Amino acid sequence: MNSSQKLIEKNNSLRKELNLKNEVFYSDFLIYMRLGSITKKETIVENILLEILEDILDAQRENIDANKYFGKSPKMVADDILKSIPNSITDTVKLAMTGLFSFAIMTLLPVLANPNAKIDVGNMILAGIYTCLASMLILKQIARSIYVINRFMSNKVVRYVTYFVLASAVLAPVYLILLFVKTPLTFSLNGFAGVMVSVLIMAGFIVWWLRSNDRRFNFPMLFAALVFGILSLIIRIPNVQDTVFRSQFGKNSYAIIIIIALVSFYVVSHIVHKKQSD
Repeated sequence: MNSSQKLIEKNNSLRKELNLKNEVFYSDFLIYMRLGSITKKETIVENILLEILEDILDAQRENIDANKYFGKSPKMVADDILKSIPNSITDTVKLAMTGLFSFAIMTLLPVLANPNAKIDVGNMILAGIYTCLASMLILKQIARSIYVINRFMSNKVVRYVTYFVLASAVLAPVYLILLFVKTPLTFSLNGFAGVMVSVLIMAGFIVWWLRSNDRRFNFPMLFAALVFGILSLIIRIPNVQDTVFRSQFGKNSYAIIIIIALVSFYVVSHIVHKKQSD
């Protein structure tokens, strides 16, 4: 477990001591800081967040609310802090590469489950680059507007729907790129090539997960890799492939299995991340 993760876990533990009013105040502050610091050094940000939490808890023990303790707009305090933290090129590049890798794998895994599909690597790279840039833009924008949105949209459901609509609008071009942009870097993964890629991906994910600092947080990615990897191996067995694709019923049944696998991944992700934040 790296130092940032230890700080986050300690933060999550101490937050349970906040009263309801201070919890709402600090949660907004924490989200604003984390979303606004994606180009900053994570360890520095988490250290500052922990120090502020400890100060709020000290004030709470003296019956002083976080609002009174800060004395001015929490957004102004957060902005001043963020300005004082230098940007980290290393962390930004690492975040971008992680995003590209995750996008490529999550795009590739469902396609592997179709033995007749072709992989357009150039298409995936273009969509991945756009996704990373758009995601950073969305996070920055949410960070800038969180206090404004919270002021005019007190209902959590309304806020989440607003975020979802904005994110969907910005990320819609990803699907257009994947559907309509074609490049010469297209490869077929049927037969032995598909088997080898599936095995390598599953093996790589197992090694990565075993060496990761937070296995529980990273489990959904391992789960998806194993589920779709195993499906891609099974469907490439000649007799199985012939049986499944021989009839419309077989094709529809296999499509339902793919959908169930995708839904299972999102359910597992939600459960794990929910436990992580509790």
